[in-house]
Amino acid sequence: MALDATLRRARAALAALWARPATPKVAHLASTLAVLAVLSAYLTTWLQGNWGTLTDPLLQNDDARTSLFPFHRYGPEGALADDPIATEMLSFVPLGVHALYRAFVPLTDVYVAPKIVQGIALGVLLFAGMVLSRSRRAGLGAGVLLIFLILHDWFAVFRIAGGLPRAFGFPVFALWLAGVLAQRPWVRRAAPVLAALTYPSVMNMLLAAEGLYAVRGLGRVEWGVLWRRLGRYVALVAVCFIAVLPALTGGEERGPIHNLEQAQNEPAFGKRGRLWVLPFDRPTDVLGRDFIDQLTPRGRSIAPELAKIYASDGEMYATLVFALLLVLALLRWTPVPWVAVAFFCGMVVLFFLSRTFAFQLYSPERYHSFGMRMAATTLIAALLTHSWYWLRPPLRDIARNLTVAGFILGVWAFAGDGVVKNVGMTIDQRRDRELYEFVATLPLDARIASHPADGDGIPYYSARATMGTFETLQPWFVDSWRRQKERCQETLTALYATDPAAVLDYAQRHGVSHFLVNRNRYKSDFQRRAASFEPFTAFTRELLRDVRRKDLVLGSVPDEAVVFRKGNWQVVDVELLRRRWREGPTDGR
Repeated sequence: MALDATLRRARAALAALWARPATPKVAHLASTLAVLAVLSAYLTTWLQGNWGTLTDPLLQNDDARTSLFPFHRYGPEGALADDPIATEMLSFVPLGVHALYRAFVPLTDVYVAPKIVQGIALGVLLFAGMVLSRSRRAGLGAGVLLIFLILHDWFAVFRIAGGLPRAFGFPVFALWLAGVLAQRPWVRRAAPVLAALTYPSVMNMLLAAEGLYAVRGLGRVEWGVLWRRLGRYVALVAVCFIAVLPALTGGEERGPIHNLEQAQNEPAFGKRGRLWVLPFDRPTDVLGRDFIDQLTPRGRSIAPELAKIYASDGEMYATLVFALLLVLALLRWTPVPWVAVAFFCGMVVLFFLSRTFAFQLYSPERYHSFGMRMAATTLIAALLTHSWYWLRPPLRDIARNLTVAGFILGVWAFAGDGVVKNVGMTIDQRRDRELYEFVATLPLDARIASHPADGDGIPYYSARATMGTFETLQPWFVDSWRRQKERCQETLTALYATDPAAVLDYAQRHGVSHFLVNRNRYKSDFQRRAASFEPFTAFTRELLRDVRRKDLVLGSVPDEAVVFRKGNWQVVDVELLRRRWREGPTDGR
């Protein structure tokens, strides 16, 4: 009885306190400051871990050597403007991203421009957070939560890093989700169009989710409402199709994309090949793994002892967190997250279609590595954004702010901050800086031949053409892959030739002015060191089956032909090599 009386008095005191005019305002301000303080603390940690990614132009993503090096043509030298490989790689870049680099490279260069473009992608994410924050339906907590969920996901940050087309994938998804949760139709519909111009794979994901979301309430809402939704959806698909059309029609010389049967007969698609996509992984492995990945242990924790317990079985605990979140909907503590249901089902359908009709929707990997993480983010955001929906403002906003602050602190304490230092920055110009600086002094029309695993950095860091390397060997399209494969096989044949005439003939036919020779590849186990990826590993194995090391003419290049030497690297001038070989062999050829 005494306890009941105490509780009644406490409730009465709280009610009286809340009834004071200033109390709700003070409480709302306190909750606002709390959630902003938590976000600020997290952003400080995040910025410290990613400062190099954001600001160091010498750090870049390795795929810059595929997508960004062609933009040297817009720099002061106009380098690579006539390089067919650069032109082919440029045809893969979506129109919107192409326009950004076309604008920024003349003002900066191909090393600073990616930092600006990734900054624009992060700006899209911040704008999405603002859309939610300014919405009465969502509020500040929802905007903070959305920003946190994307930045806490190491994979999302990895994809944003480097300013590549995929940098816009997660930010544009966040924009779409913000438009749905805040009920801002123009934002929601702008997102797929923006994806069409920057990263069409995410356009497919958003349109799939949008189509299923349009028929929510089927059987319970009026047919007129459904038809209006579907009409707007068809119009959106049409606009997206027009926006993505240049990417679909560009580069006719690439030929058709490989279908599944063709890819199964092409070693480059295998686990030892260039793409590592076949055979497909089991759906039960990849879908679940990527869905829970954001909440698995990663990074530093603000409560190491709690993190240690969580990390003891991270996947189980991450699954438990999602299960508990779903309980909120089952108990009707939050509205049914129809947007999460639509997104998840859309991703499963796309994943199925992308494997059944591979590779017409590009790589099926995108629909689980991107799609499942986005589905998980959608679920968390939808549940917590609309939590406490039965409360009236401002109490509802206070409760949501505190819930989001608690969720962020909980994830930070148990799963860690998710920060992987300078994630996505997989190449550093400083590693072979002297080599790149020397090659950059060669004439603009220089063309360098190298082993496919050795010359990747030259087009990007030196702005000089090559005969193709790992990053520019792209097996997706039938005709272009046939050309690339033939070119690479001819290059390998020249690099491991036993007849000087074969080397010089190759150089003359392809306009090769220099060879980049890696001395490591000509040691006693040169057959093994010649390996790269299929089908070229098998090609060199057969090529070198009966070859002796001493017979490899580029294994002992005359000193007079070597114009640069650093460590294991040698840059060999073809014209000097031709002159030296004309003089006749010596002990060092």
